[in-house]
Amino acid sequence: MSFKEKALKGIAWFAFKDVTMRIITLITIFFLAHLLDPSQFGLFSLSLVALAFLEIFADQGLEQALVQRKDVEKLHFTTSLWVMLIVNSILILITLASAGMIASAFNEPELEPILRWLSLSFIFFAVQAVPSAILRRQLAFRKIALVSTVSALISGAVGIFMAFSGFGVWSLVVQRLSNMGVNTFLIAVIAKWLPGAGISRKHFMQLFSFGIHILGFKFLNFFNRQANHLLIGYFIGTTALGYYTIAYRIIVSSTAMIRNVSTVMFPVFSRIQDDVQALREHYFMSSQLVLVIAFPVFFGISATAPELVKVFFGLNWMPSIPVMQVLSFIGIVHSFNGINMAVISALGKPDWNLKANILNVITNTILFLILVHWGITAIATGFVVRGWLLALPVVTWLAYRLICFEKKQLMRVVLIPFVSALVMAITVSLIRFGFNQWLGAGPVVILSITIPMGAASYTGIMYILAPELFSKIKETFVSLVVDRRMAR
Repeated sequence: MSFKEKALKGIAWFAFKDVTMRIITLITIFFLAHLLDPSQFGLFSLSLVALAFLEIFADQGLEQALVQRKDVEKLHFTTSLWVMLIVNSILILITLASAGMIASAFNEPELEPILRWLSLSFIFFAVQAVPSAILRRQLAFRKIALVSTVSALISGAVGIFMAFSGFGVWSLVVQRLSNMGVNTFLIAVIAKWLPGAGISRKHFMQLFSFGIHILGFKFLNFFNRQANHLLIGYFIGTTALGYYTIAYRIIVSSTAMIRNVSTVMFPVFSRIQDDVQALREHYFMSSQLVLVIAFPVFFGISATAPELVKVFFGLNWMPSIPVMQVLSFIGIVHSFNGINMAVISALGKPDWNLKANILNVITNTILFLILVHWGITAIATGFVVRGWLLALPVVTWLAYRLICFEKKQLMRVVLIPFVSALVMAITVSLIRFGFNQWLGAGPVVILSITIPMGAASYTGIMYILAPELFSKIKETFVSLVVDRRMAR
């Protein structure tokens, strides 16, 4: 089986996993949003932001280094596990010691016990990293997909049950811990790997020379992605953070689904890193697949956000609507940049991603400090504008420097789904306006009509503009479905 076939098969399984997980997540959020209030979501989000800083150091970039490295020995895996167990044990102690101070800084006493219990997640980080790297090196994406799906199903059921039972914010805490616990257990069992004894300084340094750049990237990415949450929680409050979190979570969840293509492609790019022509072919194949999905998904979310919020979260979450409409457009940037960054890291240049992120952090922080006084929608707008004008062109240019792809071909890959999605969004908006203003239809009716009409208009415009591209994409999706059925 060729690398392209393995990549497509991996994408098929990740697609299966994500469709299933998105359904599970949507059902879970539907119940939790109706059972919990925005301040409880905001409190939980604040705890995750506080822990996210320490999570930067959880694997020291060793997991990706294990995946990227051409030749690995048993000592590489063993050393990585013991180092991560030591580091994560220290992170637990730091969390336990600082929980009270963090709670006092944000004037949220309930934050302290939540942080203490969530510190258990560091053990899960340490135990699952090496088995996960082993499965990714084997391109065993079917197994990874099934594990993620089972974990989401069990943890979702636990969270909903606890919310129904009146546990409030603790339903979110236990849901997260149960998800990580089940995922870690299943990954470890499926990988069938047992560690040896001892730590090799030589093997650690071989991995850390790559991993340190991943670590630096994560460090900067914390401020890039979490500064908005910190500032909203500190200056505006947990209720506003709850509204922002729901919108942000939907966009991040959708982005993660699409960015799994880049998760699949990273080990593929790594295995063919010496074949520039093959790299270009796989780059365009994966970019095309990402953008054909990303443009209609995020344009569609933006166009139907009012109905989505009313149907799935309820009227209490109406302030999330403009935030969701704006943040939708950052999903396209993050989806496409996932492919660019996968190429850059696979070719041994994670420091380039690090340097690009330094620029992102500086500009994001300045924007957020200025815009926080104008509210959560202003913060979302600054985040999106910075992404389109700075992050996207810079990272794409870095990928171009490495594989020298045809610019005209990339423009074609971008323009066709963009124009098709734009026409789709206009069509959906007109239908929404007509049914809402003239017929007084409810949100469920509007969604049931706009979603299929939007899909039909997007598909039709793409076929008219580029019938050859349409046929190629259709063949790709058919092959994905066939691969998944044969793998059953």
